Amino acid sequence: MESEAHQFENVKHKQLLLSKSIEDRQIDNSKTIIEELASFHSQCPHSLNWYLYPHPHSSPLLHAIVKGQQEIALHLLKYGCDPHTDSGLHTFSTIKTSETKMSKSLFRVLEKPGFEKVFFKILEKADKLTVDKNGDTVLHIIAKRKLCSMFEVVLTSRWLLKMTKHANNQGYLPLHLAANSNFVQFFQILYQSLSPTEVFGSSLYCDEEQENLLNQSFDLAGYITEAAVGINTQALVKKTTALHLAASERSLQMVQILLKLGADVNASDEAGKTPLVECLDQRGERNVIASSLFDIYQVCKVLLQAGANVNVKSTIRYSERRSMANDDTLSPLHLAAGIGSKDVVEILLNNGANPCQLSGDIGKIPVQFALEQGHNEAALVLLNDELYPSGFLASHLDYAFNSLLHYADRCSSEVIKKLIDLSCPLDRPNVNHLRPLDKAISSRNISFVELLLNVQPSIVNVHVYQDPNAYPPLHLAASSGNVPLCQLLLSHGADIYARPYGKHRAYRKAFKFNRYDIAVLLCEQMSRPFSLLEREELILQEQTLQCVKPDLAVRLRTRLDEVPTLVLTCLDVIRNVFIRTHLSFKNIHLLPVPETVIKALKYQNLKTDY
Repeated sequence: MESEAHQFENVKHKQLLLSKSIEDRQIDNSKTIIEELASFHSQCPHSLNWYLYPHPHSSPLLHAIVKGQQEIALHLLKYGCDPHTDSGLHTFSTIKTSETKMSKSLFRVLEKPGFEKVFFKILEKADKLTVDKNGDTVLHIIAKRKLCSMFEVVLTSRWLLKMTKHANNQGYLPLHLAANSNFVQFFQILYQSLSPTEVFGSSLYCDEEQENLLNQSFDLAGYITEAAVGINTQALVKKTTALHLAASERSLQMVQILLKLGADVNASDEAGKTPLVECLDQRGERNVIASSLFDIYQVCKVLLQAGANVNVKSTIRYSERRSMANDDTLSPLHLAAGIGSKDVVEILLNNGANPCQLSGDIGKIPVQFALEQGHNEAALVLLNDELYPSGFLASHLDYAFNSLLHYADRCSSEVIKKLIDLSCPLDRPNVNHLRPLDKAISSRNISFVELLLNVQPSIVNVHVYQDPNAYPPLHLAASSGNVPLCQLLLSHGADIYARPYGKHRAYRKAFKFNRYDIAVLLCEQMSRPFSLLEREELILQEQTLQCVKPDLAVRLRTRLDEVPTLVLTCLDVIRNVFIRTHLSFKNIHLLPVPETVIKALKYQNLKTDY
């Protein structure tokens, strides 16, 4: 027992010296210690396999790899170090596969450039297929990172056949990851029968053992061909093909290679998405940059030339949570309009895309996607009346009763004028009783508001003639905090005394949202005397304003102290009658009264007009 304990302490001491030599990069000293530890193999079989004391790295081999000591790692392997002592059996619960081993050493080697010899020796010493915690083999990692030198080592490995057919925890084969990372050399060697020397330019055979293997009767070309899986093989989980992944990355060269190899251009995944849809599905990119748009156009062009279905409809999942209700069923033209690529929209239309197709959620046509995102050029292309049946654009409503103008609040004046010229309804409410004017006010788009009011001024008081339950535009403007917007509505005859649902006037709405500038402005424009309850509320607001904006408090106090004159009262009556009769001030200049009176009728602040 004492001799065993003494031997254990001796091995432990040697390992401490080895660890220090590895840290200090003392190669010769490390080699000497390794040879001494190897002499203890019969009494202590694991003297080189793992440290017998707590250490940040479980084994001397892993320690040498992490520190970048290739010579020390090779010396450990030469003297019998088992590189897979840290391996364990691992069985996937989600994917049916044979038992495999998990190893740290093998995958840490991939992180070190120039460790091809170590990598080859560790790979060949494995007795089972080795994977990491994600189920990736080394070929998966090589495909992800495009590690050319390590790839050439794997090509001569006896594990190549199993690696190419092994799916990771997400169901992806190395084929899929190579397509996703644009690893062209992977396909040139495995599928286009090019030799590694042709592809990489020079041989990277890392070991005499490997070179001898190749010089024997080993048929490398036949072995590689046998390892290649079908180019249209789908991922086990999402049924994605390599072409789907290449298209989603907008890799033109990879897409061309895959199509040349016979990839199915209309293959569908579990959601019915084709490679064309994958290319256009840019949910993660709110603002797609110009260079990306060019790449998208190039890939779409190649896919369409290969016969891609331009009117396929696919389920687009906007959330991985299946409980979310905002998933949609869209065509490629919907997606192209959504990202705002004019060129892609044009090429899709030229290839027969149907601009009348409805989306699956609320029945939007492609042009509504372009309008909603403010993509003016794409919208103008899709607003060509010749693409649609007569009157289609003017009459189209989605399932929420939104017209095209409802979606134009972020668009340019040119697009809005085009929609107005197409006779889109200006006062049609959606299911939430909101009209295009309301959407324009909410987005504070003054030019949009002005265009609508110039064409149909009566919509400024739409609640009077169409829907008593509609929210007056002035109330929306009051809550928006935009003073010029309120002035614009008042100049067109907005009813300052309107009470939606019989409740509050616009100035109270402004106070509620702390829009003090607008609240005081509206109070000044009101010529009628306030009721006792209204005066009490305004006095409280004045006290608040004294702390926040003293100048506004003074203006509000002045308004409260003023007594309406007979002139003021008469003007208020004229204004009220004119609004009720004509719904706007469009024809107010025809009244047989002086211009100063007309100005006073538009803005009731007589203090500045007289």
